[in-house]
Amino acid sequence: MKLNTNSNVYTIIYATVIVIIVALLLAVVSSALRPRQAANVELDRKKQVLSSLNIDLKGQDVDALYSELIEETERAGKPIYVATLSDGSNKFIIPMRGAGLWGPIWGYVALNDDMSTIYGTFFNHESETPGLGGEITTEKFQNGFIGKHVLENGVLRAVEIVKGDAAGEQVQAISGATITSKGVETMINTALKDYEQVLTGNSSDKPCCKAGKEGCCKAEKEGCCKAEKEGCCKAETEGCCKAEKEGCCKAEKEGCCKAGKEGCCKAGKDVEQQNQKED
Repeated sequence: MKLNTNSNVYTIIYATVIVIIVALLLAVVSSALRPRQAANVELDRKKQVLSSLNIDLKGQDVDALYSELIEETERAGKPIYVATLSDGSNKFIIPMRGAGLWGPIWGYVALNDDMSTIYGTFFNHESETPGLGGEITTEKFQNGFIGKHVLENGVLRAVEIVKGDAAGEQVQAISGATITSKGVETMINTALKDYEQVLTGNSSDKPCCKAGKEGCCKAEKEGCCKAEKEGCCKAETEGCCKAEKEGCCKAEKEGCCKAGKEGCCKAGKDVEQQNQKED
């Protein structure tokens, strides 16, 4: 029986077979490329994080540089990137997401080691207008945030983007892109608010608390360094204050041991009285 290639049945069967074959080929190609796509997305994320540190990435091995400089960690249950630069200083990088005029915007803000001033920023967008809202990706706009304060006397302060000339702590908006500029402002301030515990020191994850540095126990009085109580002055007994006299907990004299902790401070007084008698 001769096949009628002009019939509707033949056309439908032929089209169906072609569609199935093409769909299978696309599925195979997509599956094969998925690891590479994921790697490219991850590489782009690393570039964005490093760009917030004002690093020129031209000719750089991004993966190697990222591994060398960046530690991915958490503070107060929130993701944060800790960068250790060549001069030994630490920068803390916070991820951000928000909304522009036409779609999502996102970025990273890098803070100096005092967590009170901005070291650098990186912004990107999905569909803002080129030459207008799309200008958030330019160095000119991003550099306007460098040195601006996010904390004032230990209290969170808002970043302000204004039309026209900016003064003091203000950042100049992009001309003709007020809504996108305000979107960036809202994005930054929302992210900073989310990380307020980390920035203001009311978190047991603060570096000084874990390291036992000067200033830790002052923060402990404000509820920051509860973990410190489990450290040097763990038992709040003579062992703690004895160690303190040997130079272990000098900062604790102004914190745990002076805060009316009877076991620790009583033992400390006894040791001091004992030494006075021996003298």
